[in-house]
Amino acid sequence: MSYGNISDPAELQALIDSILALVAEHDFNSALNQLIKSAADLVGAKYGALGILDDTKESLSDFFSYGLSDETRNSIGMLPQRHGLLGTMIKDLKPIRLSDVLKDDRRTGFPEGHPLMKSFLGVPIVISGAAFGNLYLSDKLDGTDFTESDERLLEAFAKAASIVVEKAKTNERLKHLSVVEDRERIARSLHDNVIQRLFAVGIKMQSKIPQIESEDLRDLFERSVDEIDEVIHDIRKTIFAIDQQVLLSGRELLAELDKIIENFEKSSEIAFTVTHSGNLNKILDSSIFDHVVCISREVITNAIKHSGAKNVNVSVIISDQLELKITDDGKGFDFKKEYSGQGIKNIKTRASLTNGLLTIDRLNGKGTQIVFKVVANEI
Repeated sequence: MSYGNISDPAELQALIDSILALVAEHDFNSALNQLIKSAADLVGAKYGALGILDDTKESLSDFFSYGLSDETRNSIGMLPQRHGLLGTMIKDLKPIRLSDVLKDDRRTGFPEGHPLMKSFLGVPIVISGAAFGNLYLSDKLDGTDFTESDERLLEAFAKAASIVVEKAKTNERLKHLSVVEDRERIARSLHDNVIQRLFAVGIKMQSKIPQIESEDLRDLFERSVDEIDEVIHDIRKTIFAIDQQVLLSGRELLAELDKIIENFEKSSEIAFTVTHSGNLNKILDSSIFDHVVCISREVITNAIKHSGAKNVNVSVIISDQLELKITDDGKGFDFKKEYSGQGIKNIKTRASLTNGLLTIDRLNGKGTQIVFKVVANEI
């Protein structure tokens, strides 16, 4: 990485110190959170953000911001999309520096809840000539416009970001490859050793049955052969499940939730909406996948049977943490009432089995919101 275009010794030293700290940081999220903070502090900007594109290059898989409160960030809701100024940087692979973002024809406006911003400086994050995201700042603290020197500093941070992202993706590929190889090895071992040996034992036992005079002993051998066949069948199912687990991504999770909702739509008059954000290509632990699906089915069933709701919203957010949020506009959950059914008990049990966090809230006296959060470990 070249710092030849940065002439101020203090800025250069601060930049080098920041880059060295990033290189030493092993956690992907921590590194990029620190990067955007360091960039904003060094340039002197009130706000900063960094977005990483997913594999489709149309949406973001990761987004980090600086200068916004948690309340403001949550009120904005949706992540920035690939259009307007951000889309232009991705397309042209060139920096954008503006005195007033509101006067630029390429802007698409701010979403509801987003603070108004004026001056803007953004640069693309590029890996091997292709765009992987954007790094941008807004509103200098001293009220002045961003300068060419600021732009050079931010470009240096963008290069550092590309190294962090490339390193994370390489580690992810190596980890995924290792997991796949381990699962394939286990599947081969089950097939080549366990199944074949059981099959051989079953054949030997079956060949001896006609020679057995005792009816009871002959029945025992026949039942044992049948049990061996069932065990072989179960192991084959396990092998298939092992092979399939590498396909359990966030995208498949969303597809599974769509199937559940489609079935409920056929049998009820409730209107469903589904929203999602984050890395849908992330590979999820199969047990987490199953628990999220079962919790969703149970919560939606309860809403249909007991709440009298007309609308149900299902939200899925996937990052290092998976968040499932299901909200209805029914009569609300009565915390004083003792529920005899298994529904609430089941979802609480499933949440505890994953060490996840489950919350059930009544919204403004009407409607229920159930949120399940769990660490989205990859398999």
